[in-house]
Amino acid sequence: MLSLLLIGLGLLGQTEPTVCVLAPGAPVWDVAAADLTGDDRAEILALCSSTEEASPQKYLAVFVADAAGHYPKTPSNVLPLEPSSGALFLAEADGKPPVELIVTSAQDIEILAYRAGEFAPLTAQRFDSLLPGNLNRPVFLEDIAMDFDDNGADAWLIPVASGFEVRDLDGKIGAVSCDVESDISGAKSITVSHHFPARELVEQPGWPRKGLAFVTGDAVDFAYGEDWSSHNRFKIPAQREEKGDRKALLSDLNSDGLPDLIVTETKGNVSVRVLTEIYMAQPSLTYSEQPSAVFTAKGVITSPWITDVDSDGRRDLVFLKFPFGLRNFVNYFLRNKVTIQIEAYMCGDEGLSPEPQFHESLTLNAPEDRRNIAYTSGDFNGDGWLDTAFADAAGCLVVHTGSPKKLVSDRPWQAIQVPAYGLARPYHLNDNANEDIVIIHPDTEEEKAVHVLLF
Repeated sequence: MLSLLLIGLGLLGQTEPTVCVLAPGAPVWDVAAADLTGDDRAEILALCSSTEEASPQKYLAVFVADAAGHYPKTPSNVLPLEPSSGALFLAEADGKPPVELIVTSAQDIEILAYRAGEFAPLTAQRFDSLLPGNLNRPVFLEDIAMDFDDNGADAWLIPVASGFEVRDLDGKIGAVSCDVESDISGAKSITVSHHFPARELVEQPGWPRKGLAFVTGDAVDFAYGEDWSSHNRFKIPAQREEKGDRKALLSDLNSDGLPDLIVTETKGNVSVRVLTEIYMAQPSLTYSEQPSAVFTAKGVITSPWITDVDSDGRRDLVFLKFPFGLRNFVNYFLRNKVTIQIEAYMCGDEGLSPEPQFHESLTLNAPEDRRNIAYTSGDFNGDGWLDTAFADAAGCLVVHTGSPKKLVSDRPWQAIQVPAYGLARPYHLNDNANEDIVIIHPDTEEEKAVHVLLF
């Protein structure tokens, strides 16, 4: 009761967001948002499938916002999906907004345009790939469509055994080689899996097209040139201490068009130490042997989080720390509270700051719900600083704001009475500065609902 009273006092004078509850009519397994009509308002796209049936009925439910920016309860349009269909993605296929919808299967893709309130086919392409078909739970693919030429038209990456085929509206335009981790198991029943590395764009003055970079094992691979046939490999420096869990990822921290390398090593079991090293990318498509910045955390479980905290176009490094200690354990087991320590290293003209510009501690009421807790981040109040939304102990979604003075506010800016479990994602759904939130709830009693929070 006290926590709810404090939340209420903190929210006095705040305008509550508009909540739209959408009912697509079947369980929702994935969601996306895109402006399909060209009116500067994004449509909500819900991928639905009744998995309890032997032959599930799959479809895409489209919800079109009205003049006030609100969404109807029932779909504005429904696109039936063939049983053979697999994943979907959005791309600017013809170079003229709005974007198009691409439906994939194991043998082909179909490119559709949303015109006059319904989907119309533009073209189809048939080819062999590693894309799966017959998905009972269809999904949207991300980071598949990219504008390699800065001409307003996307090409997309199709997974094949050797890496990716690059295709556009007219067909295949090139191929990108990369290491693909594949696995097979079983005897009479066979399971085959393939893992493709995450992709980062690479651009240099004078290049005909943007290149791609991948982390593959203990190396960073670059593919570039007119048809991506030129290659360069950088060997990631060996571990500095005894072997432990090691992860490497790429992210363009300073927005120079080159992906920087972030290597995180976790050491120990009881006394945990985490070492994070930053290697800034060079125009020669390599990295220095020595890191430009090193961050060490001891006695905690920590997760480096790369995001643009202050909307300056550069990505910052945020550590979320859950300290091991008697006080934290007592707070959790006796008072149902958890303490999180937050450090943020901001990226400027000279790279990441050597000292944290934000060092904060936040004690929260731990949610009692055993379902997947919804959480996301975005600029929900439109002030240019990253805000954080997550479920609280009362089961509602609370939003803590960020500012130049404090990365995460002590009191929530908003407490919203919605089912705060499942998958929450931020989107710009209209033309104001505030980001909005869309929540879906797979494998729960709310699986047939989509909650849209308009700020």
